[in-house]
Amino acid sequence: MNRLFSLSFEPFARVSLFAIYFWFGAVKLTGLSQASPLAEALVTNTVGAQYFHALFMVLAVLECVIGILFLIPRFTKVAVVALAAVFRSISSMAAMLGFSRRVRGCALWRCGGRGLRRV
Repeated sequence: MNRLFSLSFEPFARVSLFAIYFWFGAVKLTGLSQASPLAEALVTNTVGAQYFHALFMVLAVLECVIGILFLIPRFTKVAVVALAAVFRSISSMAAMLGFSRRVRGCALWRCGGRGLRRV
């Protein structure tokens, strides 16, 4: 029984990650995402509303690609790197959202390794 679980764990994990990432990407691509208003508010408060559609579509395609990459054992490392890049981008954008008024109003702020800091 233990051998059966150890043999089926990796394929099951790959299919699960594929289903999650591909589904969320596909939902964004079709315009049915419940998170669209929240994502639009985030983009509007950080980089500007004119970039929302393009950024949202890029994220959706990237999520679908990450899901497909998880299905192929040879590309698992690429999928993990892409996933890390997406999380890093989202965490950076969340920090920018918190400081968006200060960042837009003052050119003395720059983004460093530990977030926004005064120069």
